[in-house]
Amino acid sequence: MKIKLSSTCGNSPKNKFVQDYTVTLLSFDFDNLANMSAENIKISIPDRGLITGKSNLIDIKEYLKTDIEVLTIDSSISHGKYGAALCEICENGKDYKISIHYIFENMKAELIEEAVIVIVEIKR
Repeated sequence: MKIKLSSTCGNSPKNKFVQDYTVTLLSFDFDNLANMSAENIKISIPDRGLITGKSNLIDIKEYLKTDIEVLTIDSSISHGKYGAALCEICENGKDYKISIHYIFENMKAELIEEAVIVIVEIKR
């Protein structure tokens, strides 16, 4: 998978954490994903499913695109206990926008407690 990172992280460690978590999530790096997730993490993908708990993170493959050729992080932002990433992926000749909304476990943004992933196919 080719990965293009955002330049919006700049001087913000929390924005960088959002970007890093997003890349880790969408590249299915489950060891690092578990290290970056709260024990009771909840990941919701509307109209697809809900994953609860670190031990079930591997189930994310059932709900997300798995043949990603290119991942582009358009932006990652954070404020307080919240973060978000907007990205675009290309899979099998189709393009998708993915918006991921995060809730951190604490204000330091050391772990992700909750995520909602919205996936929309781009018709070009």
